Amino acid sequence: FAHPIEDALEKITHSICTLEFEDQRPFYEWVLKKLAEFDFLEKPLPKQHEFSRLNLSHVVLSKRKLIQLVEENHLRWDSLGEFCALGESFKFLAEVKNNPKATILGEAVEAATQGILDNNKSPSRKVGQLDNRDSHYFFALYWAQALASQEQDATLAEHFAPIAEALLANQDKILSELANVQGQAVDIGGYYRPDRAKLASVMRPSQTLNDIIAG
Repeated sequence: FAHPIEDALEKITHSICTLEFEDQRPFYEWVLKKLAEFDFLEKPLPKQHEFSRLNLSHVVLSKRKLIQLVEENHLRWDSLGEFCALGESFKFLAEVKNNPKATILGEAVEAATQGILDNNKSPSRKVGQLDNRDSHYFFALYWAQALASQEQDATLAEHFAPIAEALLANQDKILSELANVQGQAVDIGGYYRPDRAKLASVMRPSQTLNDIIAG
């Protein structure tokens, strides 16, 4: 979330990235589009562009945590830094645009991040334990709960209340769907240019969670 927001606030027109970010471009554009629809950002919006780079030959994966994902379908990548950056991005957006809703979103992100820490929901190292996908579920739950319980903006509370309720009510089912995929090798179609469908299947294995997020 932080990447596109920071680019927009800094008036970047062309965000230049290496090829491994190509699959993130639809998400990058979706975040900016949605924020613009709610008047958080002004157009024109930044565009992400990818380019190739020199790379070591005969190397399939360059990060040990991604190797574990491919070999065991367990991703112990910790996203706390990204969560913190998201909260700060919303707070900065609120200050620059004088947008109270952004302040509330940012404060709720901070509450969700603290919830991850307080409840020990960060990824663990071994198969069968929580991984990055579980951590993101709990972040979504805590974020939605924080937005549903705040009293500064009734519209936001009304919108996120049923999402928070659905995430909590389906917690056992979602965690079961996430746990059931661990332990077996997966194919993401490559590192720098992974197959989008394969990657989505691996990173979003809970259909229940996907349906709730999609609305």
